Amino acid sequence: MNRLATLLLPLAALLLAACGDSRLDATLIDYENQGDGQVPYFEPPAGWSLAYTWDCSTERSQNPTVSTQFAFVVFNADDTSLASEHPTLQREGLKGSGTLHYARGGAYYIRVTSPCDWRIKTIKEVHP
Repeated sequence: MNRLATLLLPLAALLLAACGDSRLDATLIDYENQGDGQVPYFEPPAGWSLAYTWDCSTERSQNPTVSTQFAFVVFNADDTSLASEHPTLQREGLKGSGTLHYARGGAYYIRVTSPCDWRIKTIKEVHP
């Protein structure tokens, strides 16, 4: 009996782990920078998210007059027009984060305007 339990216990643990959340996320771009910059071209399928963070605390501690603005523009890469969903974002504050969800896939790139440290991550949702 102990031998059977020893064989079945790892199998049960593996099955339970596989039965978790049926949605898996796959990172397309994970890009960090400081100051104005451009996130490289990427091609998400339909159903993707854009997670962003910014942190101006280092810059502000070195220069109290530095702006705490964070903004970006999402462009269609094929014709440089604005993306039809959430084309622009503007935030103000010492630091912050958020996530935008997009239904349409395509080819995009992102221009960021900020004196701060920032990170943009694009994620495609995978539904098995």
